[in-house]
Amino acid sequence: MSANDIPEIFNPRRRRAMLDRAANLRSTDAFLWQHMADALTEQLAVVSRQFERVLFIGPIGHWAKHILGNQTSEVQYAPLC
Repeated sequence: MSANDIPEIFNPRRRRAMLDRAANLRSTDAFLWQHMADALTEQLAVVSRQFERVLFIGPIGHWAKHILGNQTSEVQYAPLC
């Protein structure tokens, strides 16, 4: 498999834009956090790897079970600076 055959799961520019927006969000902006959780859930749906440990940063941790689905992972939470 060449580098051209590997699917791009996470678009680096989109990811950077989402991180920049997240840094300016308040925890009261629940609908935006829900949108990000849904987007992350969709992106992770194509990943077959089982994650042993997961770190959720910021209010998105509220949707940890939704994002992880049936995965049994050690989950840790950290505040958004």
